[in-house]
Order: sequence, then structure tokens, then C-alpha cells
Amino acid sequence: MAPLRSSRRWRPAIDLNFGSMMRKLILGACVAVVIVGVGLFWFREPILIMIGNWLVVETPIQEADLVVALSGERERQEEAVKLLKEGFAKWILFTANFRSHDYACLGIARQGIEPPIPAYRTYDEAVVTRKAMEQKGLRSAIIVTSPYHLRRTRLIFARVFDGKGTRLIFHPSENSSFSMNAWWRSYYGRKMILLEYLGLVYYGLTP
Repeated sequence: MAPLRSSRRWRPAIDLNFGSMMRKLILGACVAVVIVGVGLFWFREPILIMIGNWLVVETPIQEADLVVALSGERERQEEAVKLLKEGFAKWILFTANFRSHDYACLGIARQGIEPPIPAYRTYDEAVVTRKAMEQKGLRSAIIVTSPYHLRRTRLIFARVFDGKGTRLIFHPSENSSFSMNAWWRSYYGRKMILLEYLGLVYYGLTP
């Protein structure tokens, strides 16, 4: 019977040690959460700026056969026209929101290419660009879009043009809607940055 009495004598000590260890683990976890929370609070602005700027992937500008303005803000078309007139491209394409007199109104009717098919999303615009380039026998293009839209645009165009041997340059337009260094301070900025990340997840998971 002595071994049994010995067993009962040690069991509470084991339970006490286990409980003490769990309290220390919980306390340590709470301290870690507080430290991380304070760190995120103090460094939240640099982190948010980094989140926005990660979306901006710009290619050094150089001459190409075609300059393409993706649909969306008017600033994209304005930047594309500017590059055309500065001699960076010989042809220009507005992929969507296109009206037959747009090029004429901007004084670039002879250099404007009419979209071969309608486009309603970035993937469609990449297909439109590929088809237009194939029809004209063009081998390089400058793709103009908003800064926050560049990374997803590059991902999609790379897929559509895979194996084509086409040189693509990605160039940002002006973005007066919100500042990339303070995107979280406006509703539109928060909305667009969130949509871009969701779009990247979607295309990353889509074969």
C-alpha cells in the first residue's frame, strides 16, 4: 500500500506545476500580443505605405510600337496620348470606353487603333491588346494604367501574352483620386487597394 500513498502524494504537485506553466504561457502570449499591437500602432503608417506601394511595379520607359491606355480614369488616356506625342510609340490603343471620335478629338486619329472586340475587365483588355497587335504585326507595347493597378495588370498581361515573344512595358498614369502614400485616408483609396489585393488572390488561384 505504500506505493499507492506515494502516488497520491505526488499527483497534486504535478497538477500544480502544470497549472503554473499554463499561467506563464498565457501571460507570455498576452505580453507578446501587447508588444505586437504597440509596434503596429507606432509603425502603422510605414506599413500601410508599404502595402500600397507594393502594388506599384513600374518598368523603365522606352520606345515601343504601341501605347495602350486601359479603361478607367481619364488620366490613363491622357498619359498614353502624352507618350505618343513624345515619340515613345507609333500607335495608340484605348481598350475600353472607346468612342469612334475619341482619337480625332485628341488629334491622333491616324495613329489610333480601334479595339477589335469589346472589353469589360482587365483580362479582356489584355486580349484586346494582343489581338490588335497581331493584326498590326506589332511586337512591343507600353501599357498605361493607374499606379495601384500595375501589379495585377502585369500578372494578367503576362498570362495572355505568354509565349508570344512580345515586349511589354508597364507605366503608371497620374492618380489624382488619392495618394498612394495615404490611400487609407480616403474611402476610394481603401476600396481600390482592397479590390486590387482581392484581384491578385483571385488570379493567383486561377489556373
